[in-house]
Amino acid sequence: MRPTLLLLALGLAIGAAADTRRPIREARSDNGAFCLRIDPGRPGRPTGRCEATLEGRGDGGGPRRWSRPLVNEVGPMQVFVRNDGRYVVTLDECGYGGARHALVIYGPQGELLRHFLLTDLLAKSDWRHVQLRGRELVWLRGARCTFDTAAEHFEIELRWGRTIRIDLKTLAVVAEGRAAAAGDDVPPAIAEALFALDAADEAGEAGAASRPTGSELGTLTPEEEAHARAVQAELAGEAAQRASERDGAGDETVVAEPEPAHPHGAPGEMTGDAGQPEPASGGTDAGPTPAVAGPEAAELTGIAVPAPDPAEKTDYVRWLNSFADVTGPNAAALYEQAFAQFVPFAGNGDLLWAALRGESAALAAPEIRAWIAANAGALEAFRAAGLQDACGWTYHSSDGTLLGVLLPNLANIRSVARAELVDGRALAQQGQAAAAAERYLSVAAAGRHVGSRMTLIENLVGASLQAQASEALLDLQSDPAAEAQLDYAALAREARAAYQPLRGAAEVIQGERAAFLDTAQRLWSRDPATGAWHVDRAQVDGLLRMTSGESEAPEDEVRRAAFAVELERTGWEATVAAGNEVYDRLTRALQQP
Repeated sequence: MRPTLLLLALGLAIGAAADTRRPIREARSDNGAFCLRIDPGRPGRPTGRCEATLEGRGDGGGPRRWSRPLVNEVGPMQVFVRNDGRYVVTLDECGYGGARHALVIYGPQGELLRHFLLTDLLAKSDWRHVQLRGRELVWLRGARCTFDTAAEHFEIELRWGRTIRIDLKTLAVVAEGRAAAAGDDVPPAIAEALFALDAADEAGEAGAASRPTGSELGTLTPEEEAHARAVQAELAGEAAQRASERDGAGDETVVAEPEPAHPHGAPGEMTGDAGQPEPASGGTDAGPTPAVAGPEAAELTGIAVPAPDPAEKTDYVRWLNSFADVTGPNAAALYEQAFAQFVPFAGNGDLLWAALRGESAALAAPEIRAWIAANAGALEAFRAAGLQDACGWTYHSSDGTLLGVLLPNLANIRSVARAELVDGRALAQQGQAAAAAERYLSVAAAGRHVGSRMTLIENLVGASLQAQASEALLDLQSDPAAEAQLDYAALAREARAAYQPLRGAAEVIQGERAAFLDTAQRLWSRDPATGAWHVDRAQVDGLLRMTSGESEAPEDEVRRAAFAVELERTGWEATVAAGNEVYDRLTRALQQP
């Protein structure tokens, strides 16, 4: 099991309340002759910006007219391509609306012709119609944008009746639409969004491109995984410190043990006081008392995490596998068949990335076509798996710990899904819209299967797969040539089956709680001479070496000793209580609408 960052869970809670609008990824000219494909800004991109490629889809030119970075940090919210491909107009910035890159014009070769601020476009009377939502300025809701080819204008008919006209020859706002507002005419709150960006936000402009989106979840690098493990391991110490401080103030924390609230919540033999250590013989240490998630969390989620037991060691791998029981056909065997037959792509990574975006030249490349042909059997098994209602993989751990659980199926399913998406893109360009839709829905179904499991990383990968499938389906339906081929009633039925809701984040976080409790219970042992419970220094050393790559260097030895001393000072019950409090708060936050 890949340990996941507490910060990642917090980010998920914040993201649930955030605006879910995403930057546009594809725009076609009204006549369908040109298509602009947009790749939003992402981590690792050298420019830190989004990139766009204009393709000619008719008789007027080759497959690619131009390709360049756009001025946007993440991506524009609206894009318009003129029927002759000579002009591309982008509107607004994802997350900022009109506060950034309100209107940008690109020329025949992709050259940047003009960049308008919102104050260049709006008149004094317009500002009362502009809305501020967080840091986003909303001014285009209900607007109608068109190219007037005869007049060589780009026009924005605002919802309140006024029309803004941009002369594409002079690259200026024409007289009747020219903004007459001075800076003093802009309402203060809107002016702050436009002009008074604080230093942190300015510094974060490029960083906006590095915020991960729901459609992209990369496999953790060894360094990222080590950091994730370290955060999870240190959670015990940080949470315990808070509990220790409360104890010092005379506020003793008692965590009640709930009754199981769900038929799959916890196997009976794992609940209650089974395996509870007896009091120490000296009478000065009553011994650690197992604690579980608070009753509120169990009631909210229907999942009761079993008690940790430092004496007998609660089998959390077994508990996690109780959620993998499948009644009826199990898609796991078909996925395994697909994985066994799958041939990884051995060509250029940029070529594969271009094919995933649907670029014609990449999809026609011999390497891509040969790769898809070689994986025909694997993709057939993948689609068959997607038709099954459920998928139950068993978690395995070489050492019995949740930290020792590996998730090899994640990398496999993402690789095969990538090939399925490329196959769908190729079929769409060949005019086989129904077959392309079938491929995209199989990826969505795989996302449902993975995202219904009990670890946060699986849940996020499932959401990512469904997002990628959704984008491909939307691209397909926006192609005029596909409209005559698609049976939309049948497509809707199939989509409802593929896009079943994933397991809720508040439920999934209980799997992360179990990982914390499993880690904690292994750090304590009973002194055979006195019967008292103490932190097991060897276990602490082994954990920190595994999770953070610590060495025998003196500074690492000091850090391990300090961590063990802090745990000893805090005590078992306070450590577990404080950790449960963290996950109780996360549960409540993730249950919010």
